[in-house]
Amino acid sequence: MKQRGNTTSKVKLGLAGESDEPDLRAFTKDAEMEGSIRISFSREPNFFKSLEREGHHHEVIIGRDAVTNEVAGYGCLSLKNVFIEGKTSLIGYMSQLRVGKKWRQSTALNRAFQLFQEEIQSHKVTTCFTSILEGNHKARKTLEANHRHKPDYHNAGRYTTFSVNPARIKFPSSLKTGHTYRRAVEQDVKEIHSFLNCEGKLRSFFPCYSVEDLRSTEGLLSGLRLEDIIVAEKSGQICGVLGLWNQSHCRQVTITGYNSRFTRPLYNIYASCTRRPLLPAAGNTLNPIYLSPFVVKRGEPDLFAGLLRNACDSLHHSSSLAMFGLHQNDPHYDYALRLASHQLHSRFYIIDGCTPVDTEKLINRSIPYFELGAL
Repeated sequence: MKQRGNTTSKVKLGLAGESDEPDLRAFTKDAEMEGSIRISFSREPNFFKSLEREGHHHEVIIGRDAVTNEVAGYGCLSLKNVFIEGKTSLIGYMSQLRVGKKWRQSTALNRAFQLFQEEIQSHKVTTCFTSILEGNHKARKTLEANHRHKPDYHNAGRYTTFSVNPARIKFPSSLKTGHTYRRAVEQDVKEIHSFLNCEGKLRSFFPCYSVEDLRSTEGLLSGLRLEDIIVAEKSGQICGVLGLWNQSHCRQVTITGYNSRFTRPLYNIYASCTRRPLLPAAGNTLNPIYLSPFVVKRGEPDLFAGLLRNACDSLHHSSSLAMFGLHQNDPHYDYALRLASHQLHSRFYIIDGCTPVDTEKLINRSIPYFELGAL
């Protein structure tokens, strides 16, 4: 750990290095997301390798107890190029802000915000964004409060993660889109790249993917193979792309427990009646398939449902859980709300970088697109 900032506090802060990797991985695994369902997020086998999807450069600020040297918490800042109002911009993604229970009353969080702001300024980041679950009221209150060393967090609206069971979800038999669907091949790479960039410029925060990102199983699309991309065509032109992204090689989600012995059986009765995904027994690891990237050409209203149906047909026998995410301003959001899915609502926040951003103008002028597979 390269030490930074004031060390007289109970928690010492610094930039994490490779020597911190085992402790970061262990802390992540042990840090449960509390609620009616307790969830653990793991980053096996390598914490830093798991950050590839989030950007091309990463800074991890780690806090350690000044006496015991235990990990007290950490947060990540990942940098990548995205489209904002049709132009390429370097932005930061602040994620995985975790603080151990013993240290939540310390001043370390305010000092961490100050260090993050220094990193943002040093890298000349245009703006940053982060997300937090809507139900995490304590954390939202902390982020939305005004503190001297903390940048302002501007509420950028609701983002919903939709979880579906591919074998149970039903689509109208009358759904006909006039498109053909197939898996991508090497010859499609340049056209897919062109399509993603063309559509990405019409959205805010859409990642600037390169041809190499599509060909490689590392980097921004780490683990997504070309043959796992569904392509929708009409009159020989690509007008939709959907990835079947398995990320179990670098991050895992485990149900560690329930706050009541009735939570799982009662929910599963409801889920069985409504064709939603079932909750597994405590201790089971979920291996969701992230339906990401999920991009549909504007002016093709039925294609979103067509691609989703094709993806569920493909996953029918191989996966019991698939997930996709949409911002509330997305034209397909209302349709997705009507699907038989489990919905997890988050709030996105825009954070000023080197250039102040008019958040309301930004999210209303173009559709915000946050890549679920990179969150």
